[in-house]
Amino acid sequence: MEQPIGNYLKEKREQRGISLEFICAQTKINFNILKALESTDLDQLPNVAYVRGFVQSYLRTINIDPDEAISILNQNFEQYYFEKKNKKNIQKPRELLVKPVVPKKNSTNVDETVSDKMIDAAQNLINHKKQVILVSIVLFISVSIYYLVSLINDKINSQVASIKSNHKVENKVTMEEIRDRHQNLFDSPKLRQLRDAAFAMSATEPVMVSEAKPFITTSSETIPAQKPVEPSPAAVETKVEKKAEAVIEEKAKIKTEVKTEVKNAAKTEPQTEGKVVASKPNAKFPYAEFRPFKAGKLFEFSNNAKENSDETILPVSIKNKATPDLESIYIVGKQDKTWVSYCVDDQPAQATVLKQGGQLFLQGKKIRVFMGNVNATQIFYNNKLIDPMSKNGIKSLVFPESDATGAMQPLFKTNLDGVLFRSEEYIKQMMPKP
Repeated sequence: MEQPIGNYLKEKREQRGISLEFICAQTKINFNILKALESTDLDQLPNVAYVRGFVQSYLRTINIDPDEAISILNQNFEQYYFEKKNKKNIQKPRELLVKPVVPKKNSTNVDETVSDKMIDAAQNLINHKKQVILVSIVLFISVSIYYLVSLINDKINSQVASIKSNHKVENKVTMEEIRDRHQNLFDSPKLRQLRDAAFAMSATEPVMVSEAKPFITTSSETIPAQKPVEPSPAAVETKVEKKAEAVIEEKAKIKTEVKTEVKNAAKTEPQTEGKVVASKPNAKFPYAEFRPFKAGKLFEFSNNAKENSDETILPVSIKNKATPDLESIYIVGKQDKTWVSYCVDDQPAQATVLKQGGQLFLQGKKIRVFMGNVNATQIFYNNKLIDPMSKNGIKSLVFPESDATGAMQPLFKTNLDGVLFRSEEYIKQMMPKP
């Protein structure tokens, strides 16, 4: 094997006087993986693609160019895979069940030949039995899996059919109840009583009909005596209609009063939907640790960067959107994938994956952004390229930078329902520390 990668890394680290614990804290790489890396224990390391990333983070932490180390790592893994492949190709020698033949007195060559044939036959029989047993086991497992899957499918189908039938019965009952309510509305005992009373009154009480011109009576006037006449069908119908109209008006009045009471109750009831109730912790928001931002710069401007004037990277249409009273953030994916969580002003937090060539434009008075693999992007703040100053690729940014003093890290937190919230929203509903 060429120079071991572990010796190279350990030598460079010791030259800088840096401990392995410090590198673990800076890169967030598991300490056991770092130990295996410095010991060149390739069996304990993951895929070579991950190991390359570990080596790059390791050397960037101690300010050393990783190109030479990556070359050594590739050579180590090539030789490691080559040796591993050769070990697999080595076949074990076949073991023969050959029993020593003890020569007997007066034995012949014919007896020795027969003994050898019997041993070979026994060996073949043993091998055949092993194959039969293996095939039987595989067949048994396959049949068992098929039976189990069929049983699960039958159970699921029966549950679905039961749910559908219950749903139909519920709908049927609901329609019957609706028809009963409609029928009761127009054929209630009270309406029938009023109707019967109207007919009885019209049949017993005489209707006063004047043969002369109509007149109006007052308390001081005397009404001439008139003979009672039989009520006409038109008069009876008129009285019934008036009674029915009175009942309908009474019902409409009752409905209006009920609606008014419902509206008043809705106005007096506190509206809590869509708002965060800080006084009642929510079990879906388990306790989590939050910490304030550290003092210092979150980023640096790259005023002389050529990207500031390159319209293929920063288009004119994006530049023209910038305004003095709003913060403008333009993020471009230049390689790999970047995980972005962001929030503009008091809008709900959102998350997205920015691929190579992808673009994200944010604008508002207050913008918060959390990024994973931030070094794979280019970030423009008010049409100027910025350096996020991240060694491990993870970065939290607040715009304007002065608002970072009142923010908490992490900027965003997901509850048990998988919904992303701003840190202050999560803290208001968070369960107390256990």
